[in-house]
Amino acid sequence: MRDQPRLPTGRRSVLAALGSGAAALGSGCLRRARNLTGWRSAQPVELQIKTLPADADPYALGLARQIAAWFREAGIGVDVLPVAEQELMRQCLLRTEFDLFVMRLPEIIRDRDALTTLLHSRFADAPGWQNPFSYTDLDADAAIERQRRTDGEQRREALASLQRRIARSQPFTLLTVPDDVRAARTDGDTDWRAADLTDPLDHLRLGRSDGRLRVVGTDRRSTTNLNPLSVEFRRSGVLTGLLYDPLARPVDGEYTPWLASSVEFTTDGGPTAQVTLREDVRWHDGESLTAEDVAFTYDLLADTTLGDDESAAVPSPEFRGRRTLVDDVSVV
Repeated sequence: MRDQPRLPTGRRSVLAALGSGAAALGSGCLRRARNLTGWRSAQPVELQIKTLPADADPYALGLARQIAAWFREAGIGVDVLPVAEQELMRQCLLRTEFDLFVMRLPEIIRDRDALTTLLHSRFADAPGWQNPFSYTDLDADAAIERQRRTDGEQRREALASLQRRIARSQPFTLLTVPDDVRAARTDGDTDWRAADLTDPLDHLRLGRSDGRLRVVGTDRRSTTNLNPLSVEFRRSGVLTGLLYDPLARPVDGEYTPWLASSVEFTTDGGPTAQVTLREDVRWHDGESLTAEDVAFTYDLLADTTLGDDESAAVPSPEFRGRRTLVDDVSVV
């Protein structure tokens, strides 16, 4: 793990084995853990699980305590450390200072290409939700790249291969799905049951007579920071998806121009997309959207310092996986 002393071999091997052999956690037998790892040190293993306090996430702390109980059953000492959300993300996602951490996966995991930045070794040293597990597996890399470049049955086979590889190596473990309690007013003609509130397009179908859709939330985290480039606050993928429009949107499996009026692809000299913007698109302050604005956005996503940091570029964590697919952007 970057920027911290290396874990002793015993701790690393125990964590690796218990991550891929969950049966040892509930067996109540330290001997089984030792057999799995080949570890024979007489020194006790001490681990620390970092997570959010109960008032920040009602599920995370309870899960961390349950995991700690499993480890203690195996004779391994574990402390659970509640950490404030910003500090937890700073320690775990930016500085990788953790043995284990329990945290809710971001909304980006819903994206079909989310596994690229989450697990590809290219992102092993990048901050944010860019391979925070420092996972490096060449076979997994090959499957990730193959599924991005194929479709149909070939892509399904590549994804199946990738899933089997991840299931065996266990870079992370999905523990639970939180219960979301939602309610909607029924005194209008809005068809709430037919709407997917994680899809920006479905919000357009919920328009009311005054043109406003009012939403009440009980969790302030989703609106703390709506900047999609912010690593520490990026828990609001659905909301930012409503605020920031793309050049094209996936509709019924096909990409449909959105801020663009058309997108034309050619393959001469390499894949090239010529994007023509709509003429009636304006920013919130009334200024027209220009091709220069789009080119600037791509430059910013490639290097958020815009060249101010001469030592190295600092790409946007959330969009890095997609930005790396674009070699050059020019204004016509």
